[in-house]
Amino acid sequence: MQVDQFTAPDGTRIHTAYYPAAHDSNRVVLVLHGLKDHFGRYTHVAKHLSEVGYHVYGLDHRGHGKSGGDRIHVAYPTQFISDLKIYVNRIQAQHPDATFFILGHSMGSLISLQFVLENPDIADGLIVTGTPTDVVSGIPTLLRVVGNLVYRIFPQAPISAPDSERVLTRDPEILKQTEEDPLHYKGWTKTSIGKYILDTGELIQARAAEITLPVMFMHGEADTLAPISGSHYMYANVSSQDKTLKTYPAMLHEIMHEIEREDVLATITDWLDQH
Repeated sequence: MQVDQFTAPDGTRIHTAYYPAAHDSNRVVLVLHGLKDHFGRYTHVAKHLSEVGYHVYGLDHRGHGKSGGDRIHVAYPTQFISDLKIYVNRIQAQHPDATFFILGHSMGSLISLQFVLENPDIADGLIVTGTPTDVVSGIPTLLRVVGNLVYRIFPQAPISAPDSERVLTRDPEILKQTEEDPLHYKGWTKTSIGKYILDTGELIQARAAEITLPVMFMHGEADTLAPISGSHYMYANVSSQDKTLKTYPAMLHEIMHEIEREDVLATITDWLDQH
């Protein structure tokens, strides 16, 4: 693994990591983590993909993990994808003719989908897991109105209490690691990031038909954090001729950290190899 960083235009330092392919390869996967998370929790994914012949890149989104910025805060709706464009340009400069894939989980899937909507020709394929594009369906109208009012006054105000890590996976060892991980944010969700997730999810659903690249949606059917309706909606409404929906009956939100994660990684690898 090679660790690096870059500096965003506002001076925020963004932590990055790279796992070179185990053999000659012209295929790249960019892994994007979710809310309160960091790329370090996806080491097993990066190692697996690098061993089977992919160059794997990842970053800690601003306000997450080892990156700078106010914790779990985003200042404007395109800030994450502005950071990501800088990083993708750096990656593609290193692999100018590579087949380029994005693998995004949860909030990372929102960032992935938002990114390909704004940069439709930049990726050759997209995999999203546990996408929260339909979180808004479970939010009472009054709470959203209050949240928008609070956002105008104090964007970093806490608005949602922490969820138990037990909603992430059924694997007790992963739960223990997550609970003990100092880089995994365990505080309240801030208004700004909550608004970003709700608004961006709505935007992505409204523009779903603009997505035409090969895409696979993956979701745990027992996910209580991101309604599986989001994956069903996106699968039904993207214009991609090459699209797949894969769901898992017993799995919770983090399918790549679930007990059956080897099956999930095998499905991801098979899809990548076919594209």
